[in-house]
Amino acid sequence: MPTNNLNGRSRRLRNGWPVSEINEPGWVYTLHFLVPLGSPADRRGHAQHYTGWSGLDCLSGRLSAHWDGTCGVRLVVAFRRAGIPFLVASIEPGTRALENRRKLHGARQRCPVCQGIADAGRLLTELEAAPIMV
Repeated sequence: MPTNNLNGRSRRLRNGWPVSEINEPGWVYTLHFLVPLGSPADRRGHAQHYTGWSGLDCLSGRLSAHWDGTCGVRLVVAFRRAGIPFLVASIEPGTRALENRRKLHGARQRCPVCQGIADAGRLLTELEAAPIMV
């Protein structure tokens, strides 16, 4: 899980945030950063995705704040300071409860950008292994 502490328990479960308006409808979105930040050798030491929530009427403003680095999210600000841009990988209607569930399970398995890269890699491998017909 991406939010584990040293004991292997999720900080989000322990802290139980966000506590207010957990069932308010809005948008759950995932950002895919073009380059991972941190050490890829350490499973918990690098990141390439951020999942967040926005109210129904302020999604574009929230995404703009992420792009500008004025959102207040430490991870996103770190990517911005490193000059690493992002793609909006997915947007779906949902509540903060859905955002919490998405964050607890990580983004790599459900990120369409990562899936496309993996599919392209598999296709390339198959093409390289295929016999050449003349």
